[in-house]
Amino acid sequence: MIRTKEYTVINQLNKLSVVIPARNEAENLNECISDISNTLNKHKINYEILLIDDGSTDNTKDVTNKLQKAFSPLRYLKNENENGFGRAIRLGLDNFTGGMLLPS
Repeated sequence: MIRTKEYTVINQLNKLSVVIPARNEAENLNECISDISNTLNKHKINYEILLIDDGSTDNTKDVTNKLQKAFSPLRYLKNENENGFGRAIRLGLDNFTGGMLLPS
């Protein structure tokens, strides 16, 4: 068990929201989502992951849809245009449901 002040705060919250902006990151998503999910599950932290697709031209959406079957807390949001990192984070801020936000 982790005994840090930060962990205590997170553990007392209803849910942690992790926002991940992505543009053409399909080849990295499996490892990224798996690592985050496994770590949070290991520490029994209730969470959601918001993957914000910022105008990807690869198969980011398809990979995310497959990952959602294995990781139910994963949500896909599409930033309609390539608006950049800041707008992707803003879309996450507008849509998170947890009591604490962790932009990555």
